[in-house]
Amino acid sequence: MLALTGSSVGPAVDVRCSSLTFFADPDTARSWAEDHPEARSEVLAQEQAEVLGRPVFGPQMGV
Repeated sequence: MLALTGSSVGPAVDVRCSSLTFFADPDTARSWAEDHPEARSEVLAQEQAEVLGRPVFGPQMGV
């Protein structure tokens, strides 16, 4: 997963959904990030994405 970095305030659907992009593997995510230097981002492992996403999206998903 690739997550755009930076701060934002508001409901998760408004401030996070458009800043998350899922890729089949880390190399593909890194390649996309290299092709889009304007998008400050970080490639996350699935485990990292789950830990970071649970507080934001967990309540909507009943987790």
